[in-house]
Amino acid sequence: MSTRNDPLTLARVRLAELVREPQATPARKACPGRGRRWGLDVLLCLLGAWATSRALAFLIDRVPGATLEVETALRVKSQYFDLHRDEFDLVFVGSSRVYYQVIPRLFDQRMASYGVPTTSFNMGVPGMYFPETRHVVERLLARHPKRLRWLVIELQDLERVIIPVDRLTRRMIHWHTPGLTTLAAEVAWRADSPWSERRARIADHLLHGAYRFANLGNGLPALRAACGGDPRAPDASTWMDGFVALEQEPKNRGQIEASRRRFLEQTDDVARRLASRGAGPERPRDPLLERELGDLVQLVRAAGVEPIFLIAPPLWEERGDLERLAADGIVPALLSYDDPERFPEFYAVPNLFDFGHLNLRGSEIFSARLAADLSDLLGD
Repeated sequence: MSTRNDPLTLARVRLAELVREPQATPARKACPGRGRRWGLDVLLCLLGAWATSRALAFLIDRVPGATLEVETALRVKSQYFDLHRDEFDLVFVGSSRVYYQVIPRLFDQRMASYGVPTTSFNMGVPGMYFPETRHVVERLLARHPKRLRWLVIELQDLERVIIPVDRLTRRMIHWHTPGLTTLAAEVAWRADSPWSERRARIADHLLHGAYRFANLGNGLPALRAACGGDPRAPDASTWMDGFVALEQEPKNRGQIEASRRRFLEQTDDVARRLASRGAGPERPRDPLLERELGDLVQLVRAAGVEPIFLIAPPLWEERGDLERLAADGIVPALLSYDDPERFPEFYAVPNLFDFGHLNLRGSEIFSARLAADLSDLLGD
């Protein structure tokens, strides 16, 4: 019997192989270009992502409002204005105090009777604050409307706090361009609030700005826009003037009706609010708001359009700081309706829908008064 096949011998050989010192692995030659190639791959990947994002932005900009939620008022109005942009010579831009309170049809009738014929459009949208207003104005002017002569812009504060229900919505992301993201972060930084709150607001705006820059989630909307639009979207070609009365607003009916009920239960509070006007400290001037308004005036005038600013009722807080903007020449023209003594009709219970808005009757009175005052202003 051969000892080579003996189990004991085989076990010894195997054990010797296991404990034997392993031979050194030959050194691998370094590749001088490997590090540079890796860096180039990363650079090309980043450039590709940036190019794709910019291509999406270019495509999206060709269809106004394409990346907004399908049924938002801003999307429908943006697309309607784009289709009819050469028909309007006056556009109102602002919050729900414009959307639910300025009736272009009635306004135009009154303007014609005063010898200043207009064809106006209501571009107001609920919840619109200054940064979004600025963005909407930029987008309107970028469409180069041929007949547009006047923009009536609601005068508002700069600060825009992002509430949870609006966070990372397409509409909120939509206006967070690099410039407006920087502005929103600067406003949050200067706010008179604890550092933890300011830091959270700044982070929120930077997050929305990053989504906007990278066009995250916009691939499918861009593809739909390129293929003729989203089939779920309302028909933007149907005639509209942009106005909807709160009594007739089909969206958020539960919230609107609850606000109406609260108002009817607290109508006695109207007198208290009026009596307390001017009781608090006067607001100081806001250099940042003055700077931004100056830039906005230049932007609008550079397009051959004249800006007219508006303080819409009802406004229960006395805002002398906003009134001074016209006196100091920061804004060229201001129509202000925040004084209950001069305009008691806008603070009377029968003309109010709730504490923040006029009802249909109040909106008709407001639109007629707006036409009378604006025709006087344009006639001077």
